[in-house]
Amino acid sequence: MAGHADSPDGIHGFEPHEHEPPIDVRTKPTGRILPYKPHPNQMEFGPDPTPYTYQEHQGPQDAFGDYTLIKIGKHYYLFCDYEPHDKNKSMRVGRWRSDDIDKQFVWDGEIGEGFHPDPSVGFAEGQFYLLVQRSSNDFISQGPWVDGVQARVGVDVNNDGAVDQWTEFTPVKASYKAKPGFARVVEEIPATLDVSELASGYQFTLELKLSKQNNVSPIISNIRVQTR
Repeated sequence: MAGHADSPDGIHGFEPHEHEPPIDVRTKPTGRILPYKPHPNQMEFGPDPTPYTYQEHQGPQDAFGDYTLIKIGKHYYLFCDYEPHDKNKSMRVGRWRSDDIDKQFVWDGEIGEGFHPDPSVGFAEGQFYLLVQRSSNDFISQGPWVDGVQARVGVDVNNDGAVDQWTEFTPVKASYKAKPGFARVVEEIPATLDVSELASGYQFTLELKLSKQNNVSPIISNIRVQTR
């Protein structure tokens, strides 16, 4: 599971269990309280004087940890270590998402395999970077927008209910820029199509072409039309 606490200044005022856990996929509790195994760092720095315990749970349990978070537009994306309970699968990066930082995140897939990621995520020069340790490659993305969307608009000039003039089908996609003063908040600029070349008319028609990219289909959640 993961916890969420906040602070007015980022230093003081953090309180445990302030908010609903962003991630909570625990299995059934047994009621037993057990001590943690010693961390490998204790071999170097000596025993930890604080006794840590956990509540035992029963059943297959995936493990998550070392979380890193970024906000893109209105959505939050959380990356973390992900160790499947299936021993035939190696450790990898897990990805979660939410449109509300105070609510539970939903599972959004996995990235790579065969390494202990300890990930960190960031944005620079128009691209997103997921940095991981003990891997031959980090991961680079142009953003959560899925390519494969083309759009065109037609206008009815003489009010007979038929389109008289079309724009060409044009690829459209969102773009991104860092929010000034924030390290992990990225503003999303919606995909747009300029139709100023069209003549004035009585009504318009919008058509979209959607195609899969890397076996993923684009999803259109809303469209806004702005007239002059």
